[in-house]
Amino acid sequence: KAYAYLVKSIEPIDKKFNVFIKELQQMGKEKAVKESENVQKITPFYQYLFDVMEPFDSTYSKEKEEQITKALIKATQ
Repeated sequence: KAYAYLVKSIEPIDKKFNVFIKELQQMGKEKAVKESENVQKITPFYQYLFDVMEPFDSTYSKEKEEQITKALIKATQ
């Protein structure tokens, strides 16, 4: 039950992150690279939940971090 709650808690952060990525994709490459630094305004929220989630699922945070990194790289290419 706690795990399901934590996963549900990540959804609003995912929405905010997805909007951020879409905005990056619509910018030119140079501007997107500069703006990509603003991901630091979103990622601390993930990190907090990952720390809480660790005892329930030790792989979730690693997988999610990989998704975030890949999305950022793709958006700034």
